[in-house]
Amino acid sequence: MAKVVFLIMSDDVKMDLALTMAANTVDTNRYEDFKVIFWGPAQERLLRLEGPAKDNFEKLLRLVQLIVHALIMRGIRE
Repeated sequence: MAKVVFLIMSDDVKMDLALTMAANTVDTNRYEDFKVIFWGPAQERLLRLEGPAKDNFEKLLRLVQLIVHALIMRGIRE
């Protein structure tokens, strides 16, 4: 399987589409490993997300929380 990086720099509809693609990656297990990076205007837009874009971002956050929890349970701590 492939690895992918979502580099999100836009603060408009393109950001919403990128968030949808990244969130769908969680459900489909399309990629072996994926990263999502927010840069520039997208960082500010994160503070005012609404609707489906907010739901998709929260889905990505839940995935991160699950990964961190699994690492803690395995005894890997910083």
